[in-house]
Amino acid sequence: MSNGLKPNVITYSTLIDAFCKEGMMQEAIKIFMDMKRVGISSNEFTYTSLINASCKAGYLSQTLKLKNEMLEAGVGMSIITYTALLDDGGSRRSFQGSASLGQILTGKYALPLFMGMLRLRGWRMLQNF
Repeated sequence: MSNGLKPNVITYSTLIDAFCKEGMMQEAIKIFMDMKRVGISSNEFTYTSLINASCKAGYLSQTLKLKNEMLEAGVGMSIITYTALLDDGGSRRSFQGSASLGQILTGKYALPLFMGMLRLRGWRMLQNF
């Protein structure tokens, strides 16, 4: 930048999240790719924003790719990330018949989240997977 300031992970993640919330996935992905190009590592917030938006848009393959990339980069999934993956607004529609719970639920929050969802929604929730 001309004034000597350089964007960091917080700057990039904030822009990505804003584009995601506005449903502008192409722009969010462009920022994400630029972030990688300049060598800034993504964090849990960055990936969760992208995962949430791609789930809501019904982009199954992109969602699973982002989840796998997140784990390969050593970025842990939080309860917020799992919630985004299993949220009624997105993945229950987009994952139907395409992904197993095993593809989605990995890591330390998997069992507590799964049990909590069963308790709240009952066995009916499994019909969508």
